[in-house]
Amino acid sequence: MKMKSLAAMAAGTGEMARTGRAGRTGRAGSAARLLALSVLAFAVLLAGCVGRTAGWNPEARTVGLYSPVVVDVPAEYSHAGTLRVRVVGEGDIMTMVPVDTMESEVFTAPDKVMLAQRLIKFDRYYHFRFLGGEKAEAWGRTWRTADYVLDTAAPDAEFAQYITYLKRTGVTLPATVRVHILDRLAGDFILMRVVTLSYGAAAGDMTKLDPLPPFSKMYDQEQHSDPGDFRIAP
Repeated sequence: MKMKSLAAMAAGTGEMARTGRAGRTGRAGSAARLLALSVLAFAVLLAGCVGRTAGWNPEARTVGLYSPVVVDVPAEYSHAGTLRVRVVGEGDIMTMVPVDTMESEVFTAPDKVMLAQRLIKFDRYYHFRFLGGEKAEAWGRTWRTADYVLDTAAPDAEFAQYITYLKRTGVTLPATVRVHILDRLAGDFILMRVVTLSYGAAAGDMTKLDPLPPFSKMYDQEQHSDPGDFRIAP
């Protein structure tokens, strides 16, 4: 009887071990499936974003900022390259500063520089607030419009990166530059912008222009109520 009891106990122990391994295997499989689904969802989202940002089309001389918004580039401009810079905003989460990437197609002409830009937020914790201010029509859409003066000797952190890039392309900006900005939002998470830097005779009178504010002051951001929500507007 004792030997039979020991055998039964051994059999029970083996069954428990098999059950434990099966449970761990099941949990590991579930975790792997969840990870795979998360990666797939992110890939689908990213593919959708990439599909809607066509970029520079040299044949048509257009830049697709975010479908259906397409910007025409005047014939006087030459494409100088593609640039990505870091922009830092202000937020209301003490432990998290909104940091994003501004993508630019850079074009140069005599006394002018044109930046066709887009910013797609991926952190999902902040979104842009409505862009108030004066409005203008361009490329079949309504944009916010403003003009500023830029002191190239003391630029903000964002424009310092553009100045450095332009120097590498052979463009050295003078001490003061007119900055004309057209910007608009596609939903809460996507900023589109066309920036024109003018200098010399092309700049005109800049005496009454305000200094160019930093990115954090130009674009108000607030904590998003649902970080999983991704709203896009046409």
